[in-house]
Amino acid sequence: MQMYMSILVISLIGLVLPQAASQLNDCLSVELLGRMGNLMFEYASLVGVCTARGLNYTKCAHISNAGWNTWDLPVQEFIHVFSLPIVSSASCNTVNRKTYREKSYVYDPTLLQLQYGTTIQGYLQSHKYFHPHAEKALRSIYTVPEVPAHRAENFINNIRSHVPAGMKLIGVHVRLGDKINNQQNVNFYNQWSLSEAYYMKAIKLLTLRHPQFALSLIHISEPTRQAEIS
Repeated sequence: MQMYMSILVISLIGLVLPQAASQLNDCLSVELLGRMGNLMFEYASLVGVCTARGLNYTKCAHISNAGWNTWDLPVQEFIHVFSLPIVSSASCNTVNRKTYREKSYVYDPTLLQLQYGTTIQGYLQSHKYFHPHAEKALRSIYTVPEVPAHRAENFINNIRSHVPAGMKLIGVHVRLGDKINNQQNVNFYNQWSLSEAYYMKAIKLLTLRHPQFALSLIHISEPTRQAEIS
């Protein structure tokens, strides 16, 4: 009798495991890199890739914990602000787990064909990964809660208090903090820095579209993460 029970249990396991494995493998992970803007693009792109492949992003899109630890402040803030589920990439598993590194900083259609269980490494800074097919989901995911939204509103109101009423407010983020005393960062980021001529052309275009506007330069000091306005 015991032998027959053992055979029955093994048979049932054989029936159940393939389905469970299939559900486990139909997922992709992204390794979170950078700060808030980078993190938002990376997760949005993963959601977009899952959606484009016809999968439910809540089950498909996993956050890899391979490149960071739980005390990494930018990642903590990102997950906390948007209440993202922390699902370890270990649960997105295949027999031969793989890693795919982004080839460049432009749209890479290869991501749409990756084997399930793959962890993606890269900044994924193209809207083509998620727009327009995952726009509705992302608007829901990236709805800012009341407290951060209130802080942002106070910040904007402080700027507006120095600007005449009725003027269009246009902000430009100037990155200085981690480039002031780090020549390696200067050399790295300057590869993609836009020229002064680009900004002057942009300001000219804005002037044509919005004759009455105020330009606010927001300087971020990286070591203290303080914002200054000029």
